[in-house]
Amino acid sequence: MPTWEEQQLTTILAEAPWGVYVFRIRPDGRMSCPFATPGLEKLFAVSVEEIRDDATPLFERMLPEDATQVIAAIRESAIAMQPFHHDFRIRRPDGEIRWVRARSSPVREPDGSSLWQGFCEDVTDIRTAQHQLAATKREGEERMSAIIESAMDGVVSVDDSLNIVLANPAADAMFGYETGSLIGRPLSVLLPPEHRAGHASALRGLRAGSGYAKRRLVEGLRADGSHVPLEASISRATIGEQNLYTVACRDLSEKLRAQHELEAGEERFRQLADSIREVFWLFDTEERRVLYVSPAYETVWKRSAAELERNADVLLDAVHPDDRARVTAAWLEMGDRGHDLEYRIVWPDGTTRWLHDRAFPVRDASGRSVRVAGVTEDVTDRRALEQQLQQTQKMESIGRLAGGVAHDFNNLLTVIVSSAELLREEVTSLPTAVEMANDMLDAGRRGAALTRQLLAFTRQEVVEPKVMDVSSVVADTEKLLRRLIGEDVALTTRLDPRTPLVRIDPGQWTQLLLNLAVNARDAMPRGGTLQIRTFAESVDAQSRHPGVAQGLYAGLEVRDDGTGMTAEVRSRIFEPFFTTKPRGKGSGLGLAVVYGVVHQAGGHIEVETEPGHGTTFTILLPATRSDEDRGAAHDRERPAARGTETVLLVEDEGSVRRVATRILAGRGYRVIGASDGEEALRALDALTESPAILVTDVVMPNMDGGELASRVRLRHPSTKILFTSGYVDESITLRGVPSGGTSFLQKPYTPQMLLARVREMLDA
Repeated sequence: MPTWEEQQLTTILAEAPWGVYVFRIRPDGRMSCPFATPGLEKLFAVSVEEIRDDATPLFERMLPEDATQVIAAIRESAIAMQPFHHDFRIRRPDGEIRWVRARSSPVREPDGSSLWQGFCEDVTDIRTAQHQLAATKREGEERMSAIIESAMDGVVSVDDSLNIVLANPAADAMFGYETGSLIGRPLSVLLPPEHRAGHASALRGLRAGSGYAKRRLVEGLRADGSHVPLEASISRATIGEQNLYTVACRDLSEKLRAQHELEAGEERFRQLADSIREVFWLFDTEERRVLYVSPAYETVWKRSAAELERNADVLLDAVHPDDRARVTAAWLEMGDRGHDLEYRIVWPDGTTRWLHDRAFPVRDASGRSVRVAGVTEDVTDRRALEQQLQQTQKMESIGRLAGGVAHDFNNLLTVIVSSAELLREEVTSLPTAVEMANDMLDAGRRGAALTRQLLAFTRQEVVEPKVMDVSSVVADTEKLLRRLIGEDVALTTRLDPRTPLVRIDPGQWTQLLLNLAVNARDAMPRGGTLQIRTFAESVDAQSRHPGVAQGLYAGLEVRDDGTGMTAEVRSRIFEPFFTTKPRGKGSGLGLAVVYGVVHQAGGHIEVETEPGHGTTFTILLPATRSDEDRGAAHDRERPAARGTETVLLVEDEGSVRRVATRILAGRGYRVIGASDGEEALRALDALTESPAILVTDVVMPNMDGGELASRVRLRHPSTKILFTSGYVDESITLRGVPSGGTSFLQKPYTPQMLLARVREMLDA
């Protein structure tokens, strides 16, 4: 008879919508499936007979590309002897495509084969899984009925001389003799030599006793010399003066084989239950008690399975208080229709975990629900990934919005800054008007700085190293930093004017400051002080900065009086995705970006920290050479030369087109304006000679700047191309337009910037 535990596991697996299987890979690479539950047959639409020796029909059901991946994954897992976990698609005979999830654990057999024990389930539609459960239950009952067979009893009678005087056909067949051929033979032909003396003694005892011996297990001897296990009972009858001893025996071969298979199956089920992370359980709805729960319960719930089986209420006690009423209602009603719900539990140490619980009723012949079977899975990591994805999508949306706002704002700033500068040149004799124009220019420059900071948040700024003063960037960013860290954090700055210039991308430097400020703010949840200092430092052989090359450096120090870090955390803070913040509260990329920016600029970063005593980040960037600085300053101050060449100006924003026309025409250029690509091509057809340069916006309706430039090059290969745009992200590069270098001018631009870039390209 099967054990109670085996009955419970068999009930679950026979009725469940998933398929349990044993999959074998032989040393020669052949694959077979010697054991499979009805769930697998239903899922793949194959029978056990089809796949018992050759599992090819299973892979034929899979889509070709998925079958290749599954086979490769199985072989890799077999080599490493690691659990197999894979999702794949199958095409059913009716053409329907379903998704299947398979999990299994490997066991190495003595002959070198890999034995995989696991299960798979249809994860496409839970209602389909419930229908498969009903079919699986019926098929399981029929299969169990076919396996359980009763053996035919054999009857043999012997006389006092132990010669056989009677044997029924069942006994002949049991011992392998032709019908009727046992009569007249000695009983010893049916007994192994080593057992004959013991049986003779038993018969003598029977002769002197009650005349009946209880049933016991013995071994018989077949005609071919093989042994047969028997269950036998002996009775004595006296007919006249002759004693007859009748032996009723039952062949236990099939029973013992079945028992051995059941024991092996129970062991496989035990290994399966031990290796699967999901919790299988069976609940009695009448007695309101847990009949069975798999070992994974103690891992998922961090509580004792024995305690749960004694008192099912401890399960609800572990549910999060905010979810307890909902879960209680679902458990009270699950005997009628089951449930599919997610809820939180609280571990004994206070950790909160999310579970996905699926339950389905098990009904008796009358349709009455008597049990509920189910599976519970820890989905905390999955929910965290979903939230992270939502946050990423939100940030991408914000980034796109910021990019669009920056584009429109840059167009407006181009008009404001350029018009103000042109106006200042026209009203040099009116001091008040000049002052007003300067105010407009200052406001425009500050607006451009705000745009750059906005794009630094969304990582859309072009990476273009420039000679810059780190102290100036800190000063320009100070207002933004104050808003970022909040009112409960005091910000102080000490900016040394002797700090040397460095070569670094301004947007990256701004992002570095923002990341360090955010990190400091998070370390001071109850407020505190953030100090930012710039300084000059000369590194020599006796420097306190080991590993830093000798020379002059510009330094940045960011100090907070927050919680500080342990040595273990300190050793990992620059690792991508490492964070000490709660799940979902940080990407773990902030300090990794800081590290990357510093090292890309050839700099060095150090961290001093101690729990309870705050953190100090010190950054050293190599100073630029003085001749580079003078050259850069000279280039900025050099006035743009005049020109007489023809400029084809294409800009869909009318105000930008008009101010650019004024700038270029005011320096002697012949300007032909167009509002889009099609108008530009018509203007090009009307020209008798090639334009010297095409100045075109990138993002325009109907035809973008990249396509227009390609058409102009086909007609006039000698025409130079200068792109302008308020965008700086992939919306430019995807159009085949370079977002850096001399052939691209970022908005907002000043008249001097436009004139200098046009002249530079024409003279190249």
